[in-house]
Amino acid sequence: MKRCWALTIMLLPAPVAVCVGQGAPPVASTTSAAEYTAEGRLKFPERYREWVYLSSGLDMRYTEEGGNPNHSMFDNVFVDPRAYQEFLRTGKWADGTMLVLEARGAAEKGSINQHGHFQTREVMGVEVHVKDTKRFQGGWAFVAFRGREPTDAIPQSADCYSCHREHGAVDTTFVQFYPTLLDATTRKESSQQPRADRASADRASADRASADRGAGGNPVSDPSKTTYGEISPNAPKELHAFSFLVGKWDGKGKTKLPNGTVAEFPVSCIGRYVFDGMAIADEMHAPAPDGSPFLGISLLQYDPGRKTWIVEFLNVSGSFLRKQVNSTAGSVEVSGRNVTVASESPGVTIREHYLVPDDRSFTYRLDVSNDGGRSWSTGQIEMTLHRVE
Repeated sequence: MKRCWALTIMLLPAPVAVCVGQGAPPVASTTSAAEYTAEGRLKFPERYREWVYLSSGLDMRYTEEGGNPNHSMFDNVFVDPRAYQEFLRTGKWADGTMLVLEARGAAEKGSINQHGHFQTREVMGVEVHVKDTKRFQGGWAFVAFRGREPTDAIPQSADCYSCHREHGAVDTTFVQFYPTLLDATTRKESSQQPRADRASADRASADRASADRGAGGNPVSDPSKTTYGEISPNAPKELHAFSFLVGKWDGKGKTKLPNGTVAEFPVSCIGRYVFDGMAIADEMHAPAPDGSPFLGISLLQYDPGRKTWIVEFLNVSGSFLRKQVNSTAGSVEVSGRNVTVASESPGVTIREHYLVPDDRSFTYRLDVSNDGGRSWSTGQIEMTLHRVE
């Protein structure tokens, strides 16, 4: 009996969710990971182990019977970075999503291990779950590789298709077995609660904030009453490289979508000195390519003790934090008034350019590379902003 495939994916930053500054969300490849021969056979995903790791299972089966009690097996699941980021952003799998299940034997009592199991070196099989609504009936197909040669999809009559349709938590995929995806799914479900319920919750939150202020709480917890702050006299001189962000900015941007088109959008951001004037927080608002609201906050600070930048981006809409630059990863380069921030997401190298001609305007441009920096797709996101305050 053929085993049903316990597989699901997370889509990451996908098309690009726009965001200013180090506020740019993690950006993944804008092309599908799936490649086919002229005959329609799926090519083996040679670099799948550089993709996003989702989870592992040990001896997982979906029926009472079956299996060899004397032979244990691990299943490792990976998903292409583009699909992972898009799932995080939308809670859905985009066309071109590709999940890989790698099977390895489970051994015991090896080296110093005396209890439990560890994975063997030999790969015992690789299966792929790929989404292509134009190519496959039902949108998805399973492909079982026994080597590295291009392979046809498993026929739609196989048990794995009906099993996934009946039991897959999201779009025929077993998200229920991947804890990092469950959080994204829960967020999307809660965001779709009736408008009246959300309004009631918002009012309750506002009432609690008002009560806190009346009881002597911190009034600046209300962002509308927060000023732009002042830089501390003790702040490192390096922080001035990003001081141009402080204030309120409006402008327009454009982003390249996976289908080759370009989407334009309005954008606004507010920069503030925070942490007693020792750091800068850059808050950005814009619509995502699908029209949903996007909010991201970048935190920029310089550690003079370690002589390194610390740049982190909080995707408020997607509820994840990306550490872009620190003592072990990424970099910040300053040339006159212009700044370039280099960082990496799974499988993707990113360069963010701030071109600052004067105090009243600046241009932001994000470039991505899917091959470690050997070639670049420039202007994946571009924004031009003008100072309002």
